[in-house]
Amino acid sequence: MRSLVDDVKDRLDVTEVVAGYVKLTNAGSNMRGLCPFHREKTPSFMVSKEKQIFHCFGCGKGGDVITFIEEIEGLDFKEALRLLAERAGLDYRKYQVSAGGQSDAPDNKETLRRALEATTVFYQKQLDFNEGLKAKNYLAGRALTGKSIQEFRLGYAPRADDKGYPAALFSHLRGLGFSPQAIVASGSVYKKDNQAAYVDRFRERIIFPVADSLGRVVGFSARLLPGSDSQQGKYINTPGTILYDKGGLFYGFHLAKQAIREKGEVVMLEGNLDVILSHQSGVCQAVATCGTALGKKQLTTLCRYTQKLILAFDADMAGVKATKRAAELAWEEDLDVKVIPIKTGQDVADIVKEDPQKWAKMVEKKKSLAGYFFNLGFKNRVLSLDQKKTLADKLLKLFASIPSRVEQSHYLKRLAEEVQVPEEYFWEKIKQNQRKNHQYTKTQPAPEKTSGKKSRSILLEERLIGLIFNYPKLFFKYRERFNRTAFESEVVKRIYQDIKKILDKMSPDLVKSQDINFESRELQLKVAEIALEVEKDLGPDPDENREKAEQELKICFAALEKEFLKNQRFQLLKEIKMASINGDKNQMESLMERLQTVSKEIAR
Repeated sequence: MRSLVDDVKDRLDVTEVVAGYVKLTNAGSNMRGLCPFHREKTPSFMVSKEKQIFHCFGCGKGGDVITFIEEIEGLDFKEALRLLAERAGLDYRKYQVSAGGQSDAPDNKETLRRALEATTVFYQKQLDFNEGLKAKNYLAGRALTGKSIQEFRLGYAPRADDKGYPAALFSHLRGLGFSPQAIVASGSVYKKDNQAAYVDRFRERIIFPVADSLGRVVGFSARLLPGSDSQQGKYINTPGTILYDKGGLFYGFHLAKQAIREKGEVVMLEGNLDVILSHQSGVCQAVATCGTALGKKQLTTLCRYTQKLILAFDADMAGVKATKRAAELAWEEDLDVKVIPIKTGQDVADIVKEDPQKWAKMVEKKKSLAGYFFNLGFKNRVLSLDQKKTLADKLLKLFASIPSRVEQSHYLKRLAEEVQVPEEYFWEKIKQNQRKNHQYTKTQPAPEKTSGKKSRSILLEERLIGLIFNYPKLFFKYRERFNRTAFESEVVKRIYQDIKKILDKMSPDLVKSQDINFESRELQLKVAEIALEVEKDLGPDPDENREKAEQELKICFAALEKEFLKNQRFQLLKEIKMASINGDKNQMESLMERLQTVSKEIAR
């Protein structure tokens, strides 16, 4: 019986899947683009339609269509396979080996996803009941349309169940068959300390479901209704769970990611309502963090979709500080950062409610972030000399982080004019800070070296494998030399043995690399990546480049033999040292003769 992995890979073309995330261009028989997994300016990310793999020659990430979805969406193997199966129109349940239902253990992701989906539907339905009407009226008063409410799956958390106990959601989920442990693990219900009672976490609140990049609900943000009596804050969120990590999520991202790719930018807002109303006005590339400051983990996600970040935070002190911190982090990632100034006392939701077109124009007329802070400090303000000095020092630290030298030079010149000092003074201050940072870095302990670097022998062995995979006819001509090769790498040895078994059964005149298939997915991917490296260097046409490949094959054999002799010499020197310590003259003479022979072979 065929596996789900085989059927998924047969139905889905890796180039089409990757093209949904990365802008690809033709590069011979392959496709090329900027790697979504690391920062680069020159494309080194390749996708092979023939081999059905991707590989980045910059950071080394590679694999098949399943691996790509695992990496780009942050999923485990089973989740990625299931997602691709659904995309391919395959019923993944038919392929499950074991019958029986899903485990209801609290750490079972599938169970929690079902519980969260059922919770979302429950909250949505509450908007149509009497108690939920006040939430519905509030949303209407904020100018949200029914379409937006439905699209973002907004809901309402009731105060209590039919018996007056604050566990309406818990009772509902128990009625659907979910265990108390799974319900608590989903994050929407908690158990009272030292009591058997379960209590809904969200009550009398408007519910904003938070989804992952695939649109699957992982948690909730809940806003207190105006006038409600609660000791808790205006907003409370799902606590950390195995699905909900607020430091790695954005509100509205699943609905914004396509627009982010198309527009080539992302607009970062503060609140959930800001995001919804921005989308409602047509600015769909807008997202917000989930109750936390913008962090590096979130920026890493954004870098896979765009290099342009637009910040639109409130104009209060907290908003200004958040803008500065976000910009500094984004500049570390070499992002192009702009800002949309918001008037004091307003937020994006207010602007859209007043005039949706005005918000779209503000996004179009986004400002330089350095200019924003410059104007914030100096525009329409009369400052003393001391105030100018203090402000200049703060701005200088910010300007020093600007990745663009042109923009940096422009604002340093303006700063020099404003405080009436030579521009060179500020350049010298920046250099001084850089020297201090350099000295600090030098005093830090060096990171430990990893032992993951491959030996020269293994690199040569992999090259041999890549050559015979891409040019299998060479195997028959150099079969004896391959058979004499002692492979150092166990993985390469396994690959060679599998290739040999396949090619031994085939005719030299008819053989093609497409005929070499491995039972092991791991080995198939490894070979494909090695072969792609060879193809990158020698070209895709096996007939046109066969002479170059054969010449390189000879060089690899010669280099491997020399590496083998060097290892022999090293081993002989160790044995000679041991024989000397033991005083064994006869053994020493024998070893010295062998050492001399090996040294002559190396020198040839």
